Amino acid sequence: MTIAIAVKVSEGLVLAADSASIVEGEFLAGEEPPQKGVIQVYSHATKVTPIRNWPVGVINWGVGQIGNRTIESLVREYANGLSETQDLDMSEVANGLWAFVAKRYEGAFGDDEPVLGLQVAGYTPDVFFPEQYLLMFPPRPAEEIVNVRPDKPDGTPQFGANWYGNTDAIVRLYFGMDPGAVPRLFPDGPPNDLKGRLAGLEYPVIFEAMPLQDAIDFAVWLAEVTIGRFRFVAGVATALGPVDVAVITRHDGFRWVRHKEPEISARHPVLY
Repeated sequence: MTIAIAVKVSEGLVLAADSASIVEGEFLAGEEPPQKGVIQVYSHATKVTPIRNWPVGVINWGVGQIGNRTIESLVREYANGLSETQDLDMSEVANGLWAFVAKRYEGAFGDDEPVLGLQVAGYTPDVFFPEQYLLMFPPRPAEEIVNVRPDKPDGTPQFGANWYGNTDAIVRLYFGMDPGAVPRLFPDGPPNDLKGRLAGLEYPVIFEAMPLQDAIDFAVWLAEVTIGRFRFVAGVATALGPVDVAVITRHDGFRWVRHKEPEISARHPVLY
């Protein structure tokens, strides 16, 4: 799994994601039959990926690989088949990526198809505000690709944040309550006015006035909340740092704010 975050404000987009990659499979437990579970956790996966030099990026969550390929590798292969100069609008980019990944996803996992999600975000040429499209697998018809924050009927853009993957810590913090508490509190069904009762618990965040720098800090804060939850709570850590962060703007395109660079890990110091 992972934590992947997208924040849309009037100045642009912020994409952020952690670096955990969970490998699941069968392992032997003494003389017992093989058991399924987590067999490795890597901590340097890349889940924020640019599309060429276009003002477009992709975040991914859920299963980290299809066959022997990481999701980042597949996104980059799709991007490699595109022109250097952007000649597609955002809906075409999303539909193309959906078809590319679906072709490789179908049949790769047998009957046990894991969840894979991608958000494609960025700018259509000559359109001022960015667009965001949600792609989910197991595959659905391409026409069901979701426009995450479409403009309102009067043309006003919608700003805000979306988070995907291991989101329970963010949901508890931001909305003031875990959805899992509802059936425990109301085993016979929630009251009709429950949504109104809980509305006051949500943190009011004014995305409409939020500068891009604050959107960066907001995305990183949410990622840190999730990573901290998995650091301190018992269980397999399925969200780990470092956090990759990118911004996408109309004039400057895709830019890294923070990005892992290849190096000898600090976990394995080399003495000279």
